[in-house]
Amino acid sequence: MFLFYLSIIHLSLSQDSHFPYMYSDCTHLILPPRCQCYHSGNESQLHCYNIQLDFIPKLPNNMRWHTLDFSLNHIKTIPSYVFSDIYVEKIDLHTNHLQTIDETAFGEIQNLKQLFMNHNQLKEFNPNILTSPGVTLVIHKKGYQEIDTSIISSVTLRVKGLGFRQTDDNHTLVIDGADYIVPPQENNALFLMTNFIRTHQQEKRCEESPFDQKTACPDNAYCQTTKNYRRANGKWTGRCLFRNDTSANRSRSPLGRCELEGWCPVENDVYVPEPIRDALNFTIYVKNFIEFPRFKVIRKNFQLNSSYLRHCNYDSVTHKTCPVFRVGTLLDIVESNPTEQHYMLKLGAVIRVKIDWNCNLDKSLDFCLPEYSFTRLDAADKEQWFTHGFNFRFASHWKHQNRSYRTLTKAFGLRFIISVSGYAGRFDLMTLALNIGSLVGILGLVKFICDCVAFYVHPQ
Repeated sequence: MFLFYLSIIHLSLSQDSHFPYMYSDCTHLILPPRCQCYHSGNESQLHCYNIQLDFIPKLPNNMRWHTLDFSLNHIKTIPSYVFSDIYVEKIDLHTNHLQTIDETAFGEIQNLKQLFMNHNQLKEFNPNILTSPGVTLVIHKKGYQEIDTSIISSVTLRVKGLGFRQTDDNHTLVIDGADYIVPPQENNALFLMTNFIRTHQQEKRCEESPFDQKTACPDNAYCQTTKNYRRANGKWTGRCLFRNDTSANRSRSPLGRCELEGWCPVENDVYVPEPIRDALNFTIYVKNFIEFPRFKVIRKNFQLNSSYLRHCNYDSVTHKTCPVFRVGTLLDIVESNPTEQHYMLKLGAVIRVKIDWNCNLDKSLDFCLPEYSFTRLDAADKEQWFTHGFNFRFASHWKHQNRSYRTLTKAFGLRFIISVSGYAGRFDLMTLALNIGSLVGILGLVKFICDCVAFYVHPQ
């Protein structure tokens, strides 16, 4: 495509003028030394070639030029709007050191017909810089291609890593993938547990939570009248339980706790522990299979050799196609504040991983590669008032000597949601013909509207 555009800008769109150009004085213009002006009628030529020039001078507005010659110099870039509001037919920039061209470099230029940029160091060229809207629609926007957006996708995820938690009895609890992936399988999603509160419970009667003021009671009557309390942790029996006071002055506390029937002891989630150590070093391997059914093209995001995949970790610069993502790297991308990152591990968060497949099937399939982007979907901890992070509870049940037991776990962690989108395009003659016909029709409609305005609306 780049070579195609180079051929376009070398193509002459009009015959060169044959009027004789005479040398003219340029002292009234602010120009680099050794630039020469030539004049004929109401047009001029500016020759600044082979003078070791390293920039393009800004020319006066509304001045009419036939040729601007900046060839055989050391110009490396074309800045924005450097040719704005001037009339020029030919610009010669060949044999320079051009590396970059600003998207608006040729913005608001008038009557440009020839542009020479051969023998430079351009690695890419944006055709939208030069083309008209119609040509941009057909070529730059690939209006000549048939497009398939009905992408079919399948995603599987694997997590590796070991975590450690120091228990209350000074033991080290080792946590592996079977512990921190809950549930083991989800559709296009993954929950990675980075913190938890675990409570071992038995089904019996006990007192309500001491951290809820509404559960404090002066007598049984209070528990009977408020037994439908919506935040109760079990079925209230109507009794008010008092604890014996250890001091010598009083036999019992003035307030007790309402008794419940359910799972005891009640979970204490007021104090959240620190997150699992080494959670930042967990790695997530994302396997993505896609198909564009219209073109019968099937791709996967792990085309590279297995030895590379065993050692690579995603990096937006050096390893941007690696499908293995380190949790710490993802947090650095979606949240730059270290304190907020700590809260994300401690209280949980929701992160979207977006995989984009934008494939030009007129090129080799080796260029049909995914692009990854990452976004935090939940609000930052300082912006949340009612609830924080992301968490849920699950329990494992068993029986012993005809008694029911369970281990209740409140899990905090990172929920990763994987979304896949994309399109593929391939040259199609019918699509090209339809788009060209639409452009011709639009231009005809514009001419008709202008004629109507000129004849029936304009007062003259």
